[in-house]
Formats: sequence, structure tokens, C-alpha cells
Amino acid sequence: MKRFNYAFTFVVAVVAMGAFSLAPSALLAQYCDGPINNADDEWITNVSFANVNNSTAFGVSTANQINATATVTPGENVDFSVEVTTDFNTFDEAIVIFFDFDNDFIFETSLDLGVQPVGTSGAIFDASTAPGGSNTVTMPSTPGTYRMRVVLDFFGPVPGPCNADNPSSFKDSEDYEIVVQSGGGGGGGGGGGATCSDGIQNGNETGVDCGGSCPPCEVVCQGEEYTVNINFDNFASETSWEITNINGTEAASNSYGSSDSGGSTSEEYCLDYGCYEFTIFDSFGDGICCGFGFGDYSLEGPNGTVASGGSFGSSETTVFCTDPGPDCVPPTATASVIPYCGNGVFMVAVTLSDLGSATTVIIDNNGGVPALQNVFFPRTYYIGPFDLGEEVDISIYDSDNTACSTFLEGLTADCAALVEAPMSSSSTVFGDVNVFPNPTTGVVNVNLTAITGENAHIRVMNTVGQLIEQRQVNGIESATERFDLSGQQSGMYFIHVQVEGGDTYVKRVVLGDMRP
Repeated sequence: MKRFNYAFTFVVAVVAMGAFSLAPSALLAQYCDGPINNADDEWITNVSFANVNNSTAFGVSTANQINATATVTPGENVDFSVEVTTDFNTFDEAIVIFFDFDNDFIFETSLDLGVQPVGTSGAIFDASTAPGGSNTVTMPSTPGTYRMRVVLDFFGPVPGPCNADNPSSFKDSEDYEIVVQSGGGGGGGGGGGATCSDGIQNGNETGVDCGGSCPPCEVVCQGEEYTVNINFDNFASETSWEITNINGTEAASNSYGSSDSGGSTSEEYCLDYGCYEFTIFDSFGDGICCGFGFGDYSLEGPNGTVASGGSFGSSETTVFCTDPGPDCVPPTATASVIPYCGNGVFMVAVTLSDLGSATTVIIDNNGGVPALQNVFFPRTYYIGPFDLGEEVDISIYDSDNTACSTFLEGLTADCAALVEAPMSSSSTVFGDVNVFPNPTTGVVNVNLTAITGENAHIRVMNTVGQLIEQRQVNGIESATERFDLSGQQSGMYFIHVQVEGGDTYVKRVVLGDMRP
């Protein structure tokens, strides 16, 4: 394939002037612009060949620059693989790699790695996807520095090496440099000298001298290692277990067959830092001890036994947390209680002042109120309602490392104690202040005639304690305050009117078709 462009005039001028040597930066300037991603839907995320294993973060454009340099030997056969990832759906994508092996600024050699569906988990283009069944290219026999370009295009015509060749916005490209030198090859895996003992990652290796056609790479646990030990009873096929994280996502599990009956197993698993539930099941409902054999189980962690037993009926669950890890900085928060004595409930005001090392946190409780997920903004959150006298524990977790957490324990409210307190003159009432219309399709009015002239703080909260809107009204003159809930989900909301130095009024309002 020959593609003439504006570099042609420059090449003729160089030939006319005689021998001329170009630095890599000068070479870069003479090539046509590679395809540039304008849609942000699909990206090249890894390119591997010879001694190069270059990963690019999703959404980062590295077109028209040298991403990495490979060193190979003359005539070496080098294997190429490319990873592509999309952001939200599965699309058919094409990969072609172009080479300029005579340094004329034109990509005259190409390797078509084919077309395949690509989703958010990524896909690898290699010999298995190439139309010809090969992902191998023979390097030039002449030592020198050469140019290569990897081009991605949303499936249509086979993409070309230049941005102008690919009118679609759904494209990407990366440039690489190949240095051919005698005796300095990086290995290629296709017959060009790559070995499993040369001290570099090359060929189809996934690590240095490991993976691919070499021995498997050693997996280093980035969290903590746990071991599940089971001595089975006479019916091992009834036994299974699972480990799930705090959101219910499975981290590990196993089940067994009748051939395991009377035997034992010991299995190691690596768990990311966080909090988990270990549950062992018996489908017959009699555990693994002691009616039909004397079985038992244990879960062992870095600090000893986490769970153990044998007589448990249909299932038995143990909650445990790993060490929070070296990068954990726990969230910082305080809590106070707000009693509503007239209704026999209280709310917990959690003031989150710092997320610590977390990007988002989960604010959970032991009182049955749904947890607040993906909290990312430091402010006060209202959790509840809880029954008066109930003791509530609040847990604030790093969403990505639930072992990195802060606990606010023993929160409760007792209205009898509040009434006896000499400095307390406030109470909670459910009359006088009214809301209308109720139910509402969006706008709700709060009638404040009963507290004209007072200062009041008004809060609108949903049923899980999230603050929707708050407002301070001083020297109340207007008969009503207007709130617009049209942007909220249908359901029940609480309007709290707290009079400065006086009563607190609570009204329920229904948004949508629910009955109040």
C-alpha cells in the first residue's frame, strides 16, 4: 500500500541534498496525523510486542507521539497483541498495525488483526482474531530505527494509517518506535529468540519470563489470604459455601460432590481489603455434624480463626473484616440525635467532615434504615427514623475498602430524660403547622401562621434521612413557605419546622400517588 502525502516534497528535497540523518523528533513531524479519538467510546488500552507492554488509561489520547520503543534483532519474527476497551456497550471494532520499514514517511506494510466485538471488560486482538491466523511480522534485516502505528476503528472499511483515512469519530491510534540492532533483540515469541529465561517480558508473556507459553506467573495477593478448611460428613454433596462483600457481591465460593464425602479440603483465597460475610450451607438442613458423620469447618485468616463450627442446620454466617490496609485513612464524622417525642422516634444527624482516603463512602446503620450509598460530599446527613429508646450504631465505610471505616456507636434518645432536663423547654408537635396540597405532584406549601414572628429552621428529608432542602426563616411574616419537590422520586417526605428556642413541628407529605 502506498499513500502519498505532504511529506513527498520533503523527501525529494532530502534526496536532492544527499545523505541526511533525521532525529526521531524530526521523523515524527513528517508522518501524517494518526486517527484521533473524538467520541470517547472506545480506546486502545494495551499494546504488547517484543519487549514492549504498554498500557494506556481509558480515555487518555496518546496519538501522534512515541508511546514506547522496542528493541529487536534483524529478521526477528515478532508477535503483536492489542487490547481494546469500550465504555458502556459492546461494539464491533477493527485493529490494523502499520509499519514504515524504509523510513520514507509512508506506512507500506500492515498487519490486519481483524474485527471482533469489544465490551467494557476489553478484548485482545492477536493471532486468534487475525484473518490470516497470524499476528507475526518479520522485522527488517537492516539495523535502524523504524516507525509503527496501531489504528483502532469502529467496524466499517479497514482503517488506514492517517486521520484523514478514517472520517468516523469512533477511532484511536498509537505510535511506537522499533529499533533493529544486531545482538540486542527483545524477543518475539514467534520464532525470533524469545525465551522464558531472558529477564524481559516479550512474546506472549504476561509477566517477565512467565505467563503465555512460559510457566504461570506467581500471583501476589494485594489484600489478605484466607483458607477454607472443611472435613466433610457422609454427604459432601449437600455442602457449599460463599464469601460475599458488604454489598452482596460474591468474592469466593465452592460446592462439592459425593466423591468428597468423608474427605477434607483446604483452599486458599485472596480477598481485597474490606468486610465480608462467610456463609456455609447444608442443603439437607442438618449441618455437617453429627448425625451422618463428624464434619467441621473453619475459616483461617492472617490473625487466626475467623469462623468455625459443624452443627448449624441449613446455614451459618460469620461477618469479618480484613486489615484495612496500609493506604487506609478512615472517614472523620460525628453524630448527634434529634428526638421527635410526639411521634416516638428520633433521627441521627451524621456530620461527615472528611472522607479520608475514600472517594465515596457508605453510611450504614444497624436499625434497618437503608444505607446511604456513594456519598462523596462532606456535610450533615440525617439517618432514621428510629424508635425512641433504640440504640443505634452508625458505620461509615470506604466504598472500595469497607474495612477502612469509622463507627459511631450507642446513639439513642429518651424523651423522658429530655423533659426532666431543666434547660429543655422544647417538644415535638404534629399540629398547628400544616402542609398543602397533600398528596402533591411537586409543589408543597408550609403554613406558618401559628408561628408568625418566630425564627425557624425548616428541613425537608426523605424516608432514609437524606436532606433534600433546608432553609432558615427569621421573623416569620409570610403565611406560607413554598418548596418544590418535582425533581424528587415519588414517595413520603418529612418536613421539620424547628422554632428557635421552642417547639419542633413534623409533617409528612406524599409526593405522587401514595396515601399520606
